Amino acid sequence: MNQWDYKVLWSFGLACLDIHALRLKKDLHNHIFLSLLVVGDWVTAILSLAAACSSAEVMKAKAAFFSSIGSLIHLPFTPIP
Repeated sequence: MNQWDYKVLWSFGLACLDIHALRLKKDLHNHIFLSLLVVGDWVTAILSLAAACSSAEVMKAKAAFFSSIGSLIHLPFTPIP
């Protein structure tokens, strides 16, 4: 599973929990639930940041590779700063 699958499952689970609480007219403001919510959101945020950083690093590597190839075969290419 990739990180987007976890985000979808996390958001779907929270939506189901909200619907269940609305149907039963329950209050979800307790410290255990809020602690779980904060930790889950931190985990999904870190996974999103890791995916964005790895995508940027792949693009930098591709730009460096194509820049070196361009200098070998004399193709104009401007690398990403």
